[in-house]
Amino acid sequence: MKAIYLAIMLAESGFNPRAYNKEGNAVGLFQLTPIGTIEAQRQCELPEPDLFNPETNIQYGMCLFDYYLETSRSTVEALILYHGGYKARERFRDGINFGPKTSNYVLRVLNFKERFENKEIDADVYCNKYPSLPKSICKTQDTSSR
Repeated sequence: MKAIYLAIMLAESGFNPRAYNKEGNAVGLFQLTPIGTIEAQRQCELPEPDLFNPETNIQYGMCLFDYYLETSRSTVEALILYHGGYKARERFRDGINFGPKTSNYVLRVLNFKERFENKEIDADVYCNKYPSLPKSICKTQDTSSR
């Protein structure tokens, strides 16, 4: 699994497949919101989701982030879009401050990505903590860059 996906899951949920955020109604490993779920479903033609199922949440999260990467100018823009939405990305493109919360998020994800790539973080630690994590995360870390 690519390091960027592992980094997003660590930043979003700490690899807790049951994570839930009331503020944005975000669910699971990728902390998918209802809007993000609909967008992933539409872009990747995915079936009706069970977002607390780790495999499904990963499928949706990877699809959504890949779509954001395709429609953004950089990984940073895609992360801004993933965390802060379209308005935050437009503010970034216009050179306007898009908010400290999203800025901190982007820095955290990029830091985690680098640490996964350098093998400073081992996803197996989280696999032992959460046995329901799928094999795509556990034991077969392919942290190659995008």
